[in-house]
Amino acid sequence: MTLVYTLSLLTIFTRIQLNLLGRRNYLSSVISLATSTTDSSRIHLENRDDDNPDHDYGNDFETNRKYLTFSWWLLHRGWDGILQKVEAAVKDCLGPLKPNESITFERVSELIIGIRKKVEGATDEERKTQKWLTYLLPPPGEEELVLRESGVSLEQDPPASPPIYNTSDISPTLRRFLDETADLVDSPSFSHVLTLLLDSAFSLLVDERVASEAYRISPQTDPSGLSLPLEEPRVQEVLDVESSVKLANVLAIFTRQAREIGTGGSLADTPDSDFPKIPGLPPSPANDYLAALERVPALKAFAAVVYSSNFDYEAVDAEEMAETIETSETSLPAKLDPLVMDSQATKAQEDAASGLEDAWRQALAKEDGRMT
Repeated sequence: MTLVYTLSLLTIFTRIQLNLLGRRNYLSSVISLATSTTDSSRIHLENRDDDNPDHDYGNDFETNRKYLTFSWWLLHRGWDGILQKVEAAVKDCLGPLKPNESITFERVSELIIGIRKKVEGATDEERKTQKWLTYLLPPPGEEELVLRESGVSLEQDPPASPPIYNTSDISPTLRRFLDETADLVDSPSFSHVLTLLLDSAFSLLVDERVASEAYRISPQTDPSGLSLPLEEPRVQEVLDVESSVKLANVLAIFTRQAREIGTGGSLADTPDSDFPKIPGLPPSPANDYLAALERVPALKAFAAVVYSSNFDYEAVDAEEMAETIETSETSLPAKLDPLVMDSQATKAQEDAASGLEDAWRQALAKEDGRMT
């Protein structure tokens, strides 16, 4: 269960990182076009650090590298906090049971839902207020620890005791990336999407793998591939629903699934994935849990909101940068506005003033077909 939580958190956290960087690189390309004296009218989304080192707005390779490194915290520190929380919930729910005790599939489902409620919250309101930030980002003042331990910044020689963190490695741009990431992680939208990801992953784990391997029940998933909300656990409609197996046999299946969750697979090799394949790398074994997470529609909606929000905030830097760029044309803001207004991000830019929640509701409405 800790692996399911960690994989789901890593998936949505990586989406936030890549879309924040993508948004900044997009605006960098717009700025380059607006301030260029050449007759080019194309917007380039690729990073052009080496080709144009003077125009590094949004293409600061070192800052981007440091920012992406912060997934280190979840993989080396955060997961242990999740483990402790899950372990306490598992002991509370499964403690009275004995390994040789027989248990029905319905009871297994109820126990897993009980554990999830203790970890995530029993109601929608509790899940919205659940804090996941401590598992994803270090506390303030310890950001340099991540950069040192991951090898991005050089370690002190000899190391100080207690260690002295060099806050100069946290540039204003990196600090803003981290602050905006923290705001997104603490938003109710993040909790909502994470709940849907966990629904999908646990549906695959329990409703399909445990049901078929332990109880010989054929999986019955709905067309979207998602399980029902926590308050409405789905019960398989089979003639032999009261059949039971020993708990030890069920736990053995969980052990095998843990290996599958944590071994192999990449989004690039997931069917119907938006992530491009990297040339030269051999394909990795498919990870069904990654594929299940990738199929959750709300994940793409959330990524689109992250990518297209706060353009007005980014434009502040654009105006400051324009003051240092000499052009024979009109000033940058006058040229930037039509380009941004012509982009798909226009709607989210207008909604940004009302906060992330307004943009999120519109993205969900569009996903459901209520908007055009």
